[in-house]
Amino acid sequence: MRRSSDNAAPTAATAATASTISIVHQKLPHRVRYLIALIVLGLGLPMLAQSQAPLERMYGVGDTEFFIGAWPATRHPSERVAELWNLWDALGLSFMIRPADNNPARIDTLAWSAGATRRMVVSDDELNNAGWGRNVQFFLFDSVETPYMACKFMGRSGGAYGVNLNNPDEPLQERVYSTSNTTPNQIIADRIVFDHRPTQVYRFAPSWILYDHREDSLQNTRQFLRDHRFKWDDSLTYLVATGHLFTGGASQATDQLFKLEVFYEVDKGELYYNSSNDTVTATDSLSFLAATRYVTKADLDRKTGETYDQYQEAVFPLDLKVLANGQRGPRFNRETSQRLNIRVTWLGGEKVALRSIALRDSLGQLMFGRGASHDAYRSGLMDRVRRLIYGPSLNPDSLRRSIIGIYSGEEHTRTEYAGYTKFDKMLHDTFNFTNPNNSNLRDSLPAFSAQSHAGRPDKDHHASRPQAVLQETYLNFLPDTSDGIHQYYPGFFNVPTAHLPSIAEQNGGRFYVPLLRLTPQGVEDYEKTLQYAIIGFNQPDSSYAKEYVQNLAAYKLGGNARVSRSTGRRLIVVPSSNSDVHFRINLAATPPRLDTLIGHIPTAAESRLLLSMALAYGAKGIAYWWYGGYQNFVNKYDDATQLWYSEEPMGGGFGPSGPLTTDSSQDFSASFAFTSSDANSTPRIVVPDLFIGRGTRSRALKQEVKWLQQIGPAMMPLGWRNSYSLHYAAARTGTNDGKYGFGTRPLPSSEIITEVKSYKINDTIPDAPEATYVEIGLFDKKTGTTNGQADPKKDTKLCVCGQPPDVRATRLQNHHQPSPPRQHGDVSRKPPHPAEAESPTQGFSAV
Repeated sequence: MRRSSDNAAPTAATAATASTISIVHQKLPHRVRYLIALIVLGLGLPMLAQSQAPLERMYGVGDTEFFIGAWPATRHPSERVAELWNLWDALGLSFMIRPADNNPARIDTLAWSAGATRRMVVSDDELNNAGWGRNVQFFLFDSVETPYMACKFMGRSGGAYGVNLNNPDEPLQERVYSTSNTTPNQIIADRIVFDHRPTQVYRFAPSWILYDHREDSLQNTRQFLRDHRFKWDDSLTYLVATGHLFTGGASQATDQLFKLEVFYEVDKGELYYNSSNDTVTATDSLSFLAATRYVTKADLDRKTGETYDQYQEAVFPLDLKVLANGQRGPRFNRETSQRLNIRVTWLGGEKVALRSIALRDSLGQLMFGRGASHDAYRSGLMDRVRRLIYGPSLNPDSLRRSIIGIYSGEEHTRTEYAGYTKFDKMLHDTFNFTNPNNSNLRDSLPAFSAQSHAGRPDKDHHASRPQAVLQETYLNFLPDTSDGIHQYYPGFFNVPTAHLPSIAEQNGGRFYVPLLRLTPQGVEDYEKTLQYAIIGFNQPDSSYAKEYVQNLAAYKLGGNARVSRSTGRRLIVVPSSNSDVHFRINLAATPPRLDTLIGHIPTAAESRLLLSMALAYGAKGIAYWWYGGYQNFVNKYDDATQLWYSEEPMGGGFGPSGPLTTDSSQDFSASFAFTSSDANSTPRIVVPDLFIGRGTRSRALKQEVKWLQQIGPAMMPLGWRNSYSLHYAAARTGTNDGKYGFGTRPLPSSEIITEVKSYKINDTIPDAPEATYVEIGLFDKKTGTTNGQADPKKDTKLCVCGQPPDVRATRLQNHHQPSPPRQHGDVSRKPPHPAEAESPTQGFSAV
């Protein structure tokens, strides 16, 4: 690293021009380079308009404590869970996240054995499921629940804007309809849209727009049904109208005030069932009436003891498996169109106010519905929490301080946040405790969850109360050719492969992971796929990038780092250290066979990469997903017929320790049996020479945690300001990088760092700007003082650069390593595996 001399500390006004920092990263030949530079700026820089919000207190976690934890994966329900703490102690982990354990006795054991320093997040199935309840509201006025997922009617007319000042909770917006502003039988709302964006124009796209870019990429009208992953067979969808009446209305109780129509839409090229119940492809855009419901005066009339201003709900359960004309509808199966539309008509009658039209699933109705049964469900959830945090005595004096959160939901999709937010508020209202360190403060037990590449987790965090923002960063995608967006990566990102390549030993000749050729070009292919198609970049100002790159690690980290900066919520990054294994029937083969699909197994070097990236985006904690190993995940076998009866992939994952890596140092398991989930754990599949890791990942993770324990306290007081992905300092020629502002975010001249270069060893020619694979994290300065007064000469100038100490890969012993096929350009001597690349300078130093 080089920096110009600064014997005289520059002032705030001259900092940008007085100092220039040049970071030089030496590139290793034939090896993958991982360098994440974290720059803690201490020179006077202009402050951004959006400064760092004060860090929110996190229940049970010290304000200056760097969160280091993991999810455990255990093999058998009867496993002695207390011994997990021994593993956590050996690893240096203090936090355990254990969702959906339905045996309270195991939670009791963990809590009893936790002691004073270990903490955990716990749950059971009922509490976990509640966080997936959905309640998507479409308001009758110009507003949305959150700007991060704009769900609204694209067409509205009639009515007058109103504010309900007498609502018990808070003043709420509404739309008031009467003969003075609306014509009877007038359509007042139409054309719902989920997650609307300004670029969305067409309801049914013109024929000149390619099918892959048609309506659902523009208006997402299928999102609610498409997101319904929990209890798909529960076909009920609840249509809910929220509003109220006014004094003096002359209508009869049975008079109809509104007509609600739900339409099933099929765009050109999509599948649907015709009147003969045959699956056909639509040759034009179609719309079918799915259901018609009427809101009567009785539905919105005040209840005994209430005022007219209090909101009432008209709730209509809909079975969308069947349409109004008897045809099969969108919920009949997942293969047909999932699009919906809602139309609202005011029928006349009397003056009436509407706030919203909502769609709920069964869980959403339980979480948000009114009435004795819904109250009992929610009260039951709090009783379950009470059992976990107080133990079997249910005595508040036995409060378990080791439990710092209740897990609810996971990897929320775009319409699934409502239940999680509601559950979090219920915890806040029910369990509020005196802070053990300050009797003047009270802490609320929070809901806890993890997001993923599928959920766009930045959506709801500004609108809800979580004390932390969790972001998953994974490298282990399954290499299935039908896995959605990943099949588009080679063409869209101009990268060689759709999935991260792996060496021949890891492929084993059985799997679908692209082969990493151990040649200079092979390593370049790996690197481009990793950097462009998986890690990505932090480019918050590109609308094009927001549409297509929302699943990439750096882009998501950038979004959540901004949420963390503006709200004070901790950014806790969840790197994946496990790998997914799926078994799938291949009916195309003759005879049919069982295929094994395995995702890329993260190496020790790649795990360090994810950690370093997290710190570059201001992470205040790391939670590994996950630590441990389990194997009871083959459950699609029919004992009676001795056949695999499902064509769907089945399987699970394994982590860096446990049954697959019992000595924590082997890269292969000579013969591993995947078992069924029955009580006897019957072996079903045996895979010989299963590749389980590179770089002794269990030992490597121990080293990572030691490094985090050292650097974490130094990172806690720092305020993240910005980050840059230096390989996107320029667009690659002949690629899609230059389209629509996609692909370039160079360091601005106003930053203290204006140049970053990387070189091959013993080479004087720097890599191109788009091939400088470095992430830079910029932090707010820490102002020094003299006698209590600000002193710019004592401003902290701290630079953190590098990664945790490297753990060299153990050479494989007593195992035949198949040689990779020789190809044109192969080197005569096999170069080291990328995981064995030397680590750059570690640690941090004052400059």
